[in-house]
Formats: sequence, C-alpha cells, structure tokens
Amino acid sequence: MLSPAAPAVRSFGSTTSQACSSRSAYVRTTWRRSQLCHVSSRTKPGPTAPAPTPPELSKDEQQSLQAVLTANNLSNVPGQLSAELKERVLSTIKAGLRKEAKDLQELEGCMLLAEQLHYMGTQLVPSAPMPTGVDMWQPIFASSGGFPRLLYIPVPEYFDMHRSLPDATAISFDADTASIDVSSSRPFPDGTLNIVTELGPLTTHFLGSCCWLSPSQFSYCINSVRLDLGGSSFKFGLGPMKLQNVLSFFLVGRSLACARSQLGGTMLLAANPEAGGKYFEAW
Repeated sequence: MLSPAAPAVRSFGSTTSQACSSRSAYVRTTWRRSQLCHVSSRTKPGPTAPAPTPPELSKDEQQSLQAVLTANNLSNVPGQLSAELKERVLSTIKAGLRKEAKDLQELEGCMLLAEQLHYMGTQLVPSAPMPTGVDMWQPIFASSGGFPRLLYIPVPEYFDMHRSLPDATAISFDADTASIDVSSSRPFPDGTLNIVTELGPLTTHFLGSCCWLSPSQFSYCINSVRLDLGGSSFKFGLGPMKLQNVLSFFLVGRSLACARSQLGGTMLLAANPEAGGKYFEAW
C-alpha cells in the first residue's frame, strides 16, 4: 500500500513489510439481518456441497493451538468441548475483544480451536447471527507474518461494508443451515467497500469492489485510496497494486467475530462499534 495508508494494510492480512505496521480495520455491513431472503418451503433442495476443509496452520499457529490443548489436558481437537472448556475459550476471546487478554498466544490458540471446531461442524455460539447482518466490523486483534506476529491493533480503523449488498433480493438462504441456496441461479451482486483508517488528523479511505461469496465468505478488491486532511480530500487509484482478499468468518456472536484472511492470519473483530458510526454516510 502507499505510505500514508500502509498502517491499515496489515489488518487485511497482508504479509509485506509495508502491510505490517498497524493492522487495524473496521468492518461495516449495513446489510441488515432483516434483509435476508430465506428459502421458502417450496424451494427444491440443491446438491449438497462437499464439507469444507480447515486451512493448513502455520508452525506458529500449530504451537498456539497445541498450547491451549495441552493446558486443558487434550492431545487433539475433540468433536465437542465440555461446558467448562467452552466457557473458558469464549471468555478468553471476549477478553481479547476488550484487549484484556494478556497471553496473546493463548488468545490466538482459542481462536484457532474455534476455527477447527467450526470445520468439524461444531459452533461455540449456538444460533449465532451471520456476519452479513452486521453493520460494521472493527478488527481488535490480528496475526500475520509481521513483527510482532500477534498484536492488538493500535490504530482506529473501520471496515465499512454497508454498500456491500445493494440488492438483497438477489440472495436466498436456507433458514436452518444459513447456507446458500445452490439451486438458485441468482448470483451475489457486487457492492462497494470502504475501509477507513484514522491516523491523527489524517483519515484514509481504502475503496473498492466486493461481494459475498457465501454467508460467511467476503471477497474484496481495493483499487483506490482517498486521503482526508484538514477539510481537503485527495483521491488516487492504485493501478496494478490492487489488494485482493477474502475473509472467512468461523466464529460469530452478537458482539464479536473471528475470521481468517486469505492473505494470511486471523482477526478478532468487534461488531457495530459506536466510534465507527460517523462513517456510515461519510463516503
């Protein structure tokens, strides 16, 4: 990314040195939960998609996950967690949301355990909402190939996706499984994305196109940047430097979510932060 905006890029999962300086991003999805179109009982079931496979963990991620398993007298990821362990894992993740978790390796390990359970078909949060029903996401904690590899994101950023789905009627979901109705030929519409970063008096807007590949996978491409400073704005395109990424959400609750970046690493995100509301109509 270009130098004024470089601190924001690490939040997107980039592994370049420029992208590793701040890793903060707020995610806003003003596509309201009420806008989801559920599949009616008359909809014919489509073909069953193969079960997704969990991502291959890096050596550091394996160590974080194993540390959590060992601390809880486990040798591998169980199909179900005991009520006590489930509460312990969720409490650690919630403490991370408040930036109160001191052991960041343990925080990452709990997130990775939630991810492994997700791909085994077990959800830590029953009846969890879909990430498409949240107005804005704010990454709080992230991991990637930078230094330090694990850190709380220090710079306020907002991942604003309120224009990510301009036509909600083009999508239908199974009301029980929240999966895509694959029998429908209607595609996900393309939308626009604004990722906002605050650095003192300078506000940077990363702008681009986006779409939901599924109710839990969000794809975007950043192709331009706008800088706001002292009442003036400067906008420029990135040309061949476009940043493309996919966020795969694997844990969603009322106030938080965890997602893996296709560019590398995972993120802990807060839902609908009040401080980001000022950007709802800012672009």
